[in-house]
Amino acid sequence: MRDIIDSKHFTDLATNPFFTTHDFRAVPQQYRTLVPEYIKDYVSLNQFAP
Repeated sequence: MRDIIDSKHFTDLATNPFFTTHDFRAVPQQYRTLVPEYIKDYVSLNQFAP
């Protein structure tokens, strides 16, 4: 999912079972770029990896 958001290939969300296009559109426009940038810079996602 991170690759989809980082590369801005949002149409790939249509086939993503974890985070869909509907979920993406539920986020207000102003936060669609702000939140992923914040997460990329400040949240360690390694703890969630299998």
